[in-house]
Amino acid sequence: MGQILKGCIGVLAVAALVMHSVAWATQAPIILMPIRSMALGGVQTTLLYDEHALYANPANLSEIHQGELKYLGVNVGATTYTLQKASEIIAAVANVTSSDYSPVAAFLGAELSTRVGLQPILTYVDNGMGFGLFSQARLKFQLTGNFPPDIKVDALVDNVAVLGKSFQLLGPFTAGVSVKYLYRASSWDLNNSATELTLGLLDYQSAGISYLLGGAVGYDVGLNTDVSLPFGNLKVAVVGQNLGMTFAGTATNATSNVSTTITDTIPMRGIVGGAMKADFQGLPMIGPLLGGMTTVAADYEFISQDTSVFKKIHMGVEHRFMNGWTLRSGFNQGNWVAGFGLRLLLFNLDYAYYVEELGSEIGLNRVANHVVELNIQL
Repeated sequence: MGQILKGCIGVLAVAALVMHSVAWATQAPIILMPIRSMALGGVQTTLLYDEHALYANPANLSEIHQGELKYLGVNVGATTYTLQKASEIIAAVANVTSSDYSPVAAFLGAELSTRVGLQPILTYVDNGMGFGLFSQARLKFQLTGNFPPDIKVDALVDNVAVLGKSFQLLGPFTAGVSVKYLYRASSWDLNNSATELTLGLLDYQSAGISYLLGGAVGYDVGLNTDVSLPFGNLKVAVVGQNLGMTFAGTATNATSNVSTTITDTIPMRGIVGGAMKADFQGLPMIGPLLGGMTTVAADYEFISQDTSVFKKIHMGVEHRFMNGWTLRSGFNQGNWVAGFGLRLLLFNLDYAYYVEELGSEIGLNRVANHVVELNIQL
């Protein structure tokens, strides 16, 4: 009982620290997310004991005791609709003329969305500390309006350098802190202060595309503890992300070359989570079949720009087989997600079917994504 009480007090202390630092923003959230988290419903706090702990929960670095060097983790992804309709839309746009827009009529309102990144570019973690370089890009297109149609462009590239370290505290507590630098490049609407920019389909060159370049420095903090329960060991974590990140940049109109200074904050996140592990190897009949280790985990965002309680909930389950395969599934904001991982010699291959809710409430704007990642580990 005493250990449980200490764990609760520690978690509440860090939660209070994060809440004290809350600041809301109009800048888009940092778009880094590990592919493993995507397949686990967005869970991050208690499951990432690798290079992604640097920005997800630096306290998890304490679990890494052997040096791990990773580089060129290439990921590519697209929404289900984009994969289904991309070739048709490209062919239709190719047939558009100044007097005939009918080839694209069927696609008005349709949004194409892709992502590509290097997660990581390069990382090294060892003995509770590490550094990493990460990059992720997101690109969205949407045809809107009547004829001639407009095109909405939403382009965002986040490049992050991070240095983190964990610390063993008294008793069952482990803390971690990381310092990170964000360099962001994006499309930018000077009138609405948003990354989404609306242009005429055929006159975008004369209209000029505005873009934003800038950076921010901030930090992440995490606290982990283990709580012994009658039916197993529960790992509990509380994390504050993007604390104190003031963004400073310059928005420039590509045609007029007029620049405007932009100062804003990157949205903070406060997350509390828990995870339990189970080993089935000793069980009759199913033990030899399953082997490996099963982990069940959940996160709740107690600081979030989302107002819906259901959008703040993330749940996932992962089973690691002894032969290098890993199966994953979960629920992200009420949507089912899944994926797998394969470790083969020096290569890691991962796939995620990731569904996110872009509306203010679940069920309003459900978007499904397919993401594949391949990286090298030494």
